[in-house]
Amino acid sequence: MLECLFVRRKLYGYFCREFAEAEHDKIKQHLDACPACRKKLEEIEELIKLAEARKTPEVNEAFWHDFKTDLDRRLNARLVPELKLRPGLIYKLRPALVYASVLVIILGLWTCRFGSRARRINIAQSAEELVNEINLNDELSLESGLNHDEGAYIDEFNLLIQLDESPA
Repeated sequence: MLECLFVRRKLYGYFCREFAEAEHDKIKQHLDACPACRKKLEEIEELIKLAEARKTPEVNEAFWHDFKTDLDRRLNARLVPELKLRPGLIYKLRPALVYASVLVIILGLWTCRFGSRARRINIAQSAEELVNEINLNDELSLESGLNHDEGAYIDEFNLLIQLDESPA
């Protein structure tokens, strides 16, 4: 009985010759000995022959696109109910939306008009400060040089290597 269960799960693959020869022969031996499994195989054969005889319409990509879109819409409608606004609410909100739009336009124009002047002033001040800072750094670097020659750097490097090689 348990063997019948395993064989019945493999009957479609047996019919389509999906298994290796050894597995195929094992299922064939069971089918020769078991009339119930042989009957199931005959039912599968008949079903496959009927399916092959039936003509199925050819569908194009547009069908599958529309099908997927409709399926997504229906699934989403079940998961999240549609938000329904009262019909008069939109007309009541219209003046507020108009005022908000006008305010955004005025703020945008004001920013373009007066904000650009403030940016030019800030850029000019920043440029002057940057030039002064560069000049100050140049003066400081000339006054406080390290005065190391190449030999001093090599000696420092050798000392660091010796410290790394020494046991901790």
